[in-house]
This record gives sequence, structure tokens and C-alpha cells, in this order.
Amino acid sequence: MLCKHFRIEDMTGCLLDQEQLADVDVLFTFQCPDQVLARLTSLKWIQSTGTGIDGFVEYCRRNPQIKLRSKSQ
Repeated sequence: MLCKHFRIEDMTGCLLDQEQLADVDVLFTFQCPDQVLARLTSLKWIQSTGTGIDGFVEYCRRNPQIKLRSKSQ
């Protein structure tokens, strides 16, 4: 998770600068706001910590190079 490398206080991503987000290639999360997803330009894999992936399906349809997995997979 990003917490190992960056200070995160909330889910908005406002404390992370553009360069840091652009380097993220794996996202391990329960949910993530669309405005943060849009800033993850190197993203290759989203691992949902829950069984549902509804919040990521449309984003991954627009970005088919990103692998999407859930807790149940």
C-alpha cells in the first residue's frame, strides 16, 4: 500500500503530489476516488481488498491494460 512510502491522511489523495501518483503501478485498496485513479498514470494492477469490484469496472473498461482482481479471485 502507499502508506509505506507516502503520508496518507484521507481517501482523496490530496496529500500525494502528481509525481508520486504517476509512479504507482499496483493499487491495493478497498475503494479509490475517480480523481485519484485518473492520476495513477502507470497503474497496471488493482487488487481490491473486498469481494466487490463494481467501483473499478468502468475505469478498467476504459483502461484495458489494467488487471483487476478482488479478494475472491
